[in-house]
Amino acid sequence: MYKISLIPLLFITITSFAQSFTVDNINYTVTSSAAPFTVEVSPQGAGNGVAGDFTGDLNIPATVMDNGTTYDVTSIADRAFEENSNITSIVVPSSVTSIGVRAFIRNTSVASLTLNEGLESIGELAFFNLPLSSVTLPSTVTTIGNRLFEQMNNLSTLIVENPTPVSIDASIFRNVSLPNLTLQVPDGAVAAYEAAPVWGDIGTIEVEPTLSLNDLRNENVISYTYDSLSDEVGLPEVVDYSVYDLSGSLILHGEGDKISLETLVDGIYFIATEIGNTKIIKH
Repeated sequence: MYKISLIPLLFITITSFAQSFTVDNINYTVTSSAAPFTVEVSPQGAGNGVAGDFTGDLNIPATVMDNGTTYDVTSIADRAFEENSNITSIVVPSSVTSIGVRAFIRNTSVASLTLNEGLESIGELAFFNLPLSSVTLPSTVTTIGNRLFEQMNNLSTLIVENPTPVSIDASIFRNVSLPNLTLQVPDGAVAAYEAAPVWGDIGTIEVEPTLSLNDLRNENVISYTYDSLSDEVGLPEVVDYSVYDLSGSLILHGEGDKISLETLVDGIYFIATEIGNTKIIKH
């Protein structure tokens, strides 16, 4: 006679947690712990939907270091800076390809928003109720979430640098006065935007003005350093800067004493700052 013993099996559930860290009062979550190493800007404060600690000018870096590892900052999480009324300006680097849902909703003290080439998607309600009069969407943006500009009551100028109108929902401009809004688009794109659904409802659609490069060539030339290995320009001090190509189109904008040209093709560029201007040849 055989005796069968039933031995209970112990199942062990292993839960892994994404690595997180904070640098300069900005929270990050690792999205790739193998090369290429990447992070996402994660929700600030006590958790999702909680107003964050960050105060002042939010200049998100293109790279950040933790425990000896350098990570590329490639995205901004849903609700990352939701309802933070302490942020006064926002600069999103060219390394960031996506901005999450409600990322900057009700940042009611923001005076300027800079989005750089490389950004591809912006989530629903990301800019809800921002008090800005002007917003520029880079040419690389191809996905625009619903209700993006809802209740941006001060919005009077929208610059869209993509020559092809992106498909959008009418809710993107909810509670925005379309008859009083001016849309500026690249040369040759006005007719396409006038014929496009929703875009065509905007009161004024015109060609985006380009910079006169003579203004940069002749005024207040400043000194700089250029490291061709890292494609980094060093400026004399921390300043607000704009980088233009030879056509006068804005390519990069930000604040700091260093400018990374890594994402740009080789060529001639002009750098305009509050303390002067200069020409740089990337090679």
